[in-house]
Amino acid sequence: MVGGEYGAAIERLGGQLRCCRRLRAYLRLPDWVATRKRDAVFLLASCGDRALPALREALKVSDKNVRLMAIYALCVQGKTAVPALCNVLDDPDADIRRSAAWALGKIGTGAGSAIPVLKRCLEDEDESVRAAAAEALKKIRGSVPQE
Repeated sequence: MVGGEYGAAIERLGGQLRCCRRLRAYLRLPDWVATRKRDAVFLLASCGDRALPALREALKVSDKNVRLMAIYALCVQGKTAVPALCNVLDDPDADIRRSAAWALGKIGTGAGSAIPVLKRCLEDEDESVRAAAAEALKKIRGSVPQE
């Protein structure tokens, strides 16, 4: 159970299941209508596995900050988020690719299925993406302790 102000917000939205459904619908609205998508994604991070479909959709919105927040929220979800994080390793934006590699490293050994995609990232045009992928591979293989 989530406590504090996030727990209260989730309860006001009808509990975790209804909250996830409502926030998922909110994320589908045009940006000019839904101006607080980043906050919605932050709240979804507190909803557990039920939030996965909405967080995967959040990776597709145009606002880069929302997408970065979605990557963080997916990292918190752990192993179940690995496929979604692997999908954004091909994103045109280097910050998104770097953040996804970082998130996979934070998941650690549970992200073993990401190894082939992360190996491809070692050839990325952006140095920071290459470095994040190398670090993630070390953590996934268990040779670097988790922070």
